[in-house]
Amino acid sequence: SAFQSARAVMDQNKEIIDTKNYPKFSAYLQAMYGKPGLNMFENEFQPWAIAGVRMSWLLWNWNNVPREKEIMQLQKEHVNSQEENFNRVISVQKIKLLADVEKQNETIQNDKAIIELRERILKTYSLQLENGVITSSEFLTEFTLLTQAKINMDTHLIEAEQAKSNLKILIGD
Repeated sequence: SAFQSARAVMDQNKEIIDTKNYPKFSAYLQAMYGKPGLNMFENEFQPWAIAGVRMSWLLWNWNNVPREKEIMQLQKEHVNSQEENFNRVISVQKIKLLADVEKQNETIQNDKAIIELRERILKTYSLQLENGVITSSEFLTEFTLLTQAKINMDTHLIEAEQAKSNLKILIGD
């Protein structure tokens, strides 16, 4: 994860900080051909070269290294707290999405019961329409209510699938 990568980078930086106390060596070589050469009293073209090894060592840097290590440790702790906060937020969102899925399932069960009831009422209205007890507009009103109940259930089914998808995305499935 990104948090593990950040911690790994900080560990590597800590190792780099440790090397600041070590002496540093370098070699150099300088060659030229010119007038005058190394002997200033001769007025002729001469080749010349200088070679050497250089060492540098920061003796008074001892106090900075522990301070830089402490800074790295604090940054690492900051990353750890960010990861904990991230995990807490994910947990809360997961609980919320699980509750949404459960609520949608309950709503769908209620919708099924409503549709069942409306279908029974519509059968009764159909018989009453055939016998002339009610008018066709009353029958159409009840038919519209049944259709609306079915549409509501379909909407709730879609919302339930969306909540399940959001949960899968959050979990990383």
